[in-house]
Amino acid sequence: MPAGQQRIAASAYATRLPPAATNAPEIPYQQQNYWLRGLIAMLLMLSVWVSFHPFASSTEANANGDIVNQLGFGSLLILCLATLTMLVDRRLLIRLIKPSYLAVGLVLVMSVAVSSGMASSFRAMVFSVIVVMAALTVVTLPRNVSQFAVFVASGCLVALAFSYFALAVYPLEAMHQPGGSEPQHAGLWRGVYDHKNVASAVVSVFALIGYFAWQQKHRLLGISVAALSLIFLLNSGSKTSLALLPVALIYPKIISSTKYPAARFILALLPLSILFTITVGSAVFPAINNVLQSIAPGTTFTGRLDLWQFTVDRIAEYPIFGRGFENFWGTPAVTNLDQPIELSWDVREIVHGHNSYLDTAISFGLTGLVVMMFALIVIPAADFAGTVWTGSTSRLAEMFMSIWLFTTLNACLESFFFRRADPVWFGMLIAILGLRLLATGQTGKKA
Repeated sequence: MPAGQQRIAASAYATRLPPAATNAPEIPYQQQNYWLRGLIAMLLMLSVWVSFHPFASSTEANANGDIVNQLGFGSLLILCLATLTMLVDRRLLIRLIKPSYLAVGLVLVMSVAVSSGMASSFRAMVFSVIVVMAALTVVTLPRNVSQFAVFVASGCLVALAFSYFALAVYPLEAMHQPGGSEPQHAGLWRGVYDHKNVASAVVSVFALIGYFAWQQKHRLLGISVAALSLIFLLNSGSKTSLALLPVALIYPKIISSTKYPAARFILALLPLSILFTITVGSAVFPAINNVLQSIAPGTTFTGRLDLWQFTVDRIAEYPIFGRGFENFWGTPAVTNLDQPIELSWDVREIVHGHNSYLDTAISFGLTGLVVMMFALIVIPAADFAGTVWTGSTSRLAEMFMSIWLFTTLNACLESFFFRRADPVWFGMLIAILGLRLLATGQTGKKA
């Protein structure tokens, strides 16, 4: 698209531009209920970013988690439906619908139908859909960019407070301990999360939100969130998040400075394409692995490479529609196996394949993987690349892009796509839906 035809977004978050800057009228929103909107957004964020049993031990959570989660997710569903019905403009919700999102829903339903554990898959699907609704509600509640910054950064700050409280009062739960299967992580912070890799990714998302709040001149709130997040990240010991965070912060600004939408789209996909090729490509194609080993001998991604090769072999057994939603790891299909001697990990004890893309393929098949990649990767990149924003809306778009970039890259090494209330997945959802919301607010034309 020539530069002169690039469109300026006038969305729910758009700043009040002069009439000449946009042909689309601003969507009318209720001007009251600021505190109610903020409180609802806070409850929704904390439900996922902190969970319904933040200070329970793993044993207690497993024993009590079913009833707690059922009540919690049921309440979450009611809250989302009530909020979307009474406080969010319906025209906005209609504009967010895309055929590819409906295709994702169809894939989820199909994955339940083909699952050998249909009841478990159905329950997982319902919980996952509720979390998507929670992210949608959080994104659509604020009336402008400043409100979004306050609401979401405040949610991050309270979530951080829970983790720091856990470190002070429940250190045995909030830090990895010498015993167990990963004694090398002893002393590393995880807060209210079950692993330091999850904690580090979550606080990295918080740091990006804190920086955005600071840009919006909510200085104290923003610097508090960013500083507490970075301190936590350093103490989590995650090299992956430490390496990805600067890339996620800086790279969207490079994309934004590029003149042509096609070039921005290619640049948006470039980092993921490279890392995806290095990780998944090395597991699928021996030639790529040979090149990797010639450049960096002994690279295994902390033992993940042979785990991914094991996963690829399992995908080949059910290539079209997959094994069903959350119907592989932790099931008898894995736990009853004899441990393959060539693997550095005991696959019978792990909860996921440490790669979101491969786990998507094993659940939904290659057909579902294509649909998911289009909805989660191609559309957000196109939303960011095809539109020009100004002022605070531009900073908001870059923040969404930063979170999207960080989470999609992190997904090459961890697994969280559609994993119910996974806090990293929730951050990615906010970014994807936020970019879609901005992109639909164009000058009277369909996105």
